[in-house]
Amino acid sequence: MVTQRFRKAIIITIALLTGFKGRTQTPGLGHWNVINARYDINKTWNLFVEGQARSQKLPYDYFYNEIKGGLGYTPARGTNLLVGVGKYTTYQLNGNFKSPVQFREFRLWEQLTFNNEAGPLKFEHRYRIEQRFYKGGNYRNRFRYRINATLPIPNSRVYINGFEEVFLTNRTPYFERNRLYVGAGYKFTSVFTFQVGYVSQYDYNRNINPYTKKFLQTSLLFNLNKHQKQEAKQPATDE
Repeated sequence: MVTQRFRKAIIITIALLTGFKGRTQTPGLGHWNVINARYDINKTWNLFVEGQARSQKLPYDYFYNEIKGGLGYTPARGTNLLVGVGKYTTYQLNGNFKSPVQFREFRLWEQLTFNNEAGPLKFEHRYRIEQRFYKGGNYRNRFRYRINATLPIPNSRVYINGFEEVFLTNRTPYFERNRLYVGAGYKFTSVFTFQVGYVSQYDYNRNINPYTKKFLQTSLLFNLNKHQKQEAKQPATDE
C-alpha cells in the first residue's frame, strides 16, 4: 500500500506542476553531467564526493560547475545523517565557462535521509538545510525536500527512477525552485552504475520572469560499499 506521506507528495507535485503552466522557458535542451562516488568506512560511517557541470545547450555553452563532499553517519538501517560542504560557480550563459563569473558560492548543509518500501518500489526521503555564502558577503538559507522512487526491473540490472524536489527559503516569497526528474539506470557491477534521465527545473524569482530549464542528465555512480547487499542500494545522485 502506498504510504500516506507519498500520497501527500503526489498531491503537492500535481499542484506545483499545474501552477507552472504559462511560464516562459529558456531555449534549448541543456546537458547536466554528474560523477558521484560513495565509500563506506564501516557500517556506520561513509564518505561521498560529487562533481557536476551543466550546459545551456547540448552539448556546449557550459555555464555552471560544482564540487562537493561530505561525511555521513548511519544510526540505523535505512537512515542516514550527513554533513556536506561544496563550492559552486556560475559563469556567463553564452560560452563554455565564460568569464566574468556571475556567482561564486561556498555552501554548508545538514541532511537527513530515510528509506521505505511499498511493494517493489523503493522510496528515499531527503531533508536538507543549507547555509549559502556568496562572494561579496551575501548569505542565504535554503530548505529542501526530495522524494526519490526507484523501481528495479525483475531479473535484470536495469531500474527506473524519478524524483520530485522542492526548494524553500526563509525570505519572501519563500518558494524558490522545483526540480522534477525521470530516468533509468543500469548496474554494470556492484560498484559502477550508469544513469540517464530528463530534468525539468523551474526557478522562481520575483525580480525577473520565472523560467523553466530542461536538461538531459547523465550520471556515473560509484558505490564502494562492501557492507550492504547490492539489491538494497538506491542509486541516486546527491544533488
